Amino acid sequence: MKNTDIQTIRKEDSTQHAYQTKIKLLQDNLQIEKEMRENLEYAIDEITEHLFTSLEELTTHADQLRKRNLELEIQDKIVKIINQKISLKSVLKTLLHQAVSLFPNGDKGAFLQYDLLSNQFRFAAVEGYKDTLMEKGNLSYEDVMALTTQNVKKLDEGVLVIQNFDFNAALLESASKPNPKSMHSIALSFDKKLEEFLIMDSDKDFQNFDKSEIQNLLRFREHAISAISKAKILELLQAEKEKTEKALKIAQESNEELESARKKMEEMSLTDTLTKLRNRRYLATFIDRETSHSLRKYDEWLKKNRSNKPRNADIVFFMLDIDYFKWVNDTFGHDSGDRVLEQMGQLLKKNCRDSDIVIRWGGEEFLIVSLNTNQCQSQMLAERIRKAIETHTFKIENDQTINRTCSIGFACYPFMTKDIRALDYEQIISIADKCLYISKMSGRNASVSIQSNESTVKKDLLKKINSNLDTMFDNKEIKIFTSVPEVKNLSIFK
Repeated sequence: MKNTDIQTIRKEDSTQHAYQTKIKLLQDNLQIEKEMRENLEYAIDEITEHLFTSLEELTTHADQLRKRNLELEIQDKIVKIINQKISLKSVLKTLLHQAVSLFPNGDKGAFLQYDLLSNQFRFAAVEGYKDTLMEKGNLSYEDVMALTTQNVKKLDEGVLVIQNFDFNAALLESASKPNPKSMHSIALSFDKKLEEFLIMDSDKDFQNFDKSEIQNLLRFREHAISAISKAKILELLQAEKEKTEKALKIAQESNEELESARKKMEEMSLTDTLTKLRNRRYLATFIDRETSHSLRKYDEWLKKNRSNKPRNADIVFFMLDIDYFKWVNDTFGHDSGDRVLEQMGQLLKKNCRDSDIVIRWGGEEFLIVSLNTNQCQSQMLAERIRKAIETHTFKIENDQTINRTCSIGFACYPFMTKDIRALDYEQIISIADKCLYISKMSGRNASVSIQSNESTVKKDLLKKINSNLDTMFDNKEIKIFTSVPEVKNLSIFK
C-alpha cells in the first residue's frame, strides 16, 4: 500500500471521530436543557403556589396594618389633646368622637360624668345623639351602679359589655330616649373614685361587642384617663389662676385706692387748708435735695477757679409777715382775717416764679423758697412782693375792703462763697427771720437782707449776727440791703 493511501485513510478516521464527538456533545446539551426545563417548570409551579398563599397573607396583614394605623392615628390625636391646653368639655367630646371612629361596632356614644353636688351622672358629651340629651338626660348614682352590675359581661378591668338596659326607665327626665341593644362601657376612675363612663352603643346586635377589641380598648382607656386627668388639672389650675388673678386685681385695686388715699392724706398733711399753700412740713420733703444740688454747682465752680459766681446756684429764703394782722382779727373778726390770709397766698403765688415754693409758715407768717436763682436778684423780688401787697385792696366780710403792708427778711444759701458749708439751710432761715424782725422793728413795710462779703469770718458767725450785727456792719464784716432809705435808720443802730 502506498504512503498516499495510508494518509488518506488516517484523515478519514480523524474526521469521523470529530463528528462522533460533536454528536455526543449535542446529545448531552439536549439532556441538560430538558432537565433545566423540567426544573424551571417545577420552580414556577412552586413560586406560583407560594405567591397565591403570600398574597392572601399580605391582604390579611394589610387589613391589620390599616386598622392599627387608624388606632395609632386616633391615639396620636389623643396624645395631642393631652399636650394641648384645651377645656375638659372639648377633651370629652374629642375622645368620644375618636372612640366611635376607632371601634366601628359602636353606632353612637355618650360620656357620663359624675356630679358630686347632685349625686347624679350627667351626659357631658354625646356622639350620634341630639345635644338635648345633655340638657335633659341625667342618671342617678344608683342607676349607674345598677348599669355596671346587671346584665353585664366583664371583658377586662374597667371594660364592660352591657345588654338589655332600659335607659328610658333609668333617666330622670320623662322624655323618651333611644335604647341601644348592647353597650361597650369603659369605666374611667380617678384617684380610685368612679367619675366617668364612656359608653359606645349598638342599635344593631346584642352580640356586637366581644373580646376581639379588648387590647385596643384598654390602650384607649389608658390614653383617655391621661387626657381627662390633665384636662381636669388644667381646669383646676385655670380656675385657681382666675381666682388668684381676681384676688390680685382686688388687692391691686385696694392697693391703688390705699395709695391714692395715702397720697391724698399726704397731700393734705403738706397743704395748708385755708390758703391752699404748702405748709411748714412740706419744706422737709425737698430741701435736702435742693441744697445738695446748689452745693454741687458751687463745688464745680470752685474747682474751675472762675471769677464769676455760678448762675442759678443760689437758694434764697424770704420770711414775710403781714403787718398789724392782729388788728384785722380784733376789728373785723377772724373770718375777715382768714380772707386776708387767702388773698395773701394768691398774691404771693402771682408775684413769684412757678419754681418758687410759697409756704404758710404759721399764723400770718409766710416763707418763700426761691430755687435755682441768683442772690443779686433777691432784693428785686422782695421789693416786688412788698409793693404788690402795699398796693393791693383786700376784700373782707360784709363787702368791706382794707389795705395791708408786710415786712420781709431774706437771706441766701450758701451764705459764704468761700466756705459754702459754713451754715446750713436752717441757720439761713434763722438769719432771714432775724432780718424780718429788724424790718418790723424798723417801722414795718420794709425788706431787710444780710449778706456776706470777703471779710466775713465763719467763726461764731451766727452768734455775732444775732448779737453784734451793728458792729459787724461797721467793721465791714457783713453787708446789709434794705428798702429803708438809710441802713443806719434800721433798729439795730438805735
